[in-house]
Amino acid sequence: LPDFVGEARGHLEDAEAALLEVEQSPDDLELINRIFRTFHTIKGVAGFMNMEAMVELAHSPEYLLDEFRKDNLVCTEQHTTLIFACCDTMGQMLEYLLGGEAPLQAEVQHLVDQTTLAAKNEPFQPGALGTGGPQQAPNVPQRDDSGAAAGEAAPPGEATAEQQPTSSPERGQ
Repeated sequence: LPDFVGEARGHLEDAEAALLEVEQSPDDLELINRIFRTFHTIKGVAGFMNMEAMVELAHSPEYLLDEFRKDNLVCTEQHTTLIFACCDTMGQMLEYLLGGEAPLQAEVQHLVDQTTLAAKNEPFQPGALGTGGPQQAPNVPQRDDSGAAAGEAAPPGEATAEQQPTSSPERGQ
């Protein structure tokens, strides 16, 4: 497990460095391939280790990057912002494997949903949950200070989905 975390961290650092370069050269296929390989590699090893949430999160930007590779989409600043958010959340998942705090299930699902929309060339929120600004997808409910959707109350004593840590990856696997 520590070997996987160390290797995955290195892959994410490489992907982030390549993403910075892609912002200047969005049509550089070698950079896109380099980032794609990061997510593909992490997804494969996480799948072998039965870490379904990490597999799902890695698959989403991989799918988006494949659309760039096929020349079906052009990578924009909003796309790179979204992929950076995936890298950050994946990094948090890796920290969780070593005893850190797990990312929230809602954050992981939000990133999966938004990268899927982006890959389909549909409106998407470019950043992490709650940071989308004017391009926020219309189907994302606004949250009040308690974390409940507007007009919806969380049952007493129960955490909302945003307050639930992701159940996978699980430590010790």
